[in-house]
Amino acid sequence: MWGLSPCLDLLLYCRTCNHHFTPIPSNPIRILLLHPCDPRHLIKTIVRYSRKENNHRPIHFYLMEPISEILARHLLLLQIFFDCDKTPIRKRAKEFLEIFGNTLLSKHSADYITRCSFILREFDYDEPKTGNSDFRSTVDYSYLRQRDRDELTNIFHSWASPESYDVASFREERMRFYYGNRYDWYVRRICYRKDYLSRKQSY
Repeated sequence: MWGLSPCLDLLLYCRTCNHHFTPIPSNPIRILLLHPCDPRHLIKTIVRYSRKENNHRPIHFYLMEPISEILARHLLLLQIFFDCDKTPIRKRAKEFLEIFGNTLLSKHSADYITRCSFILREFDYDEPKTGNSDFRSTVDYSYLRQRDRDELTNIFHSWASPESYDVASFREERMRFYYGNRYDWYVRRICYRKDYLSRKQSY
């Protein structure tokens, strides 16, 4: 679910690698992303570009993800990124990082994903969605096949009605199967390291 490389400002590589880069305001900058697994490059490029003075050229990102679940996760994180409501920026950043990196979510973040699932699900249809014009005008579904759209709609439906799933028990069973007879040693080592880090922070 996560990419293996650090987030990059892709425009820096466009300037150094493409010798035909001409700053014509009418021509958009087109960037193709192949299997990035998450929108880290896209977000950093947008943020860096918005801070520049000569940011008059539009940027078109073309995203290719063969797995529909990862593509749906892209849209969810972008929805959070473009959600310009009255929530403070620090709180939005905390929600973004929690949803980006964890499977054990707080109730507030789980409810927020449910609300986003309704927005993303309605985005597939032609009905206009009020209060979400920024995100609707940013993402283009026209390159998706109808089968891909149906898969995304089913994924968004599943987010709106999540089933109970005990991630902690699943992880324990997986670790027991992986370590076998050494599982007790593994648990003692983890507990020892947690105790060591807590004592180190107290100093």
